[in-house]
Amino acid sequence: MRDSSQPFNESDSLAENLIVFYDEFVEFQAYCALLCDALSCMATTEMGLDDATQRGVNAFSSYLKRRVEELKITLKQIQEKSCKEK
Repeated sequence: MRDSSQPFNESDSLAENLIVFYDEFVEFQAYCALLCDALSCMATTEMGLDDATQRGVNAFSSYLKRRVEELKITLKQIQEKSCKEK
């Protein structure tokens, strides 16, 4: 993952920067999915939460994973559009 304190390379094109950002976002998405799955598993098996809270954690984890997937698709569409506008 790119060091977020480092700016994108100013000499690269928008399309190149979007490709780098897309790759970083996909990596971030994987981390989000792992965290969501771990929290859901913990809420269901180990934390002794009441049923409503367990369902809430599972629902929010599912929503977060779905939303990040939607954002990834939109980002990919933007990246593809930028490549066509060269």
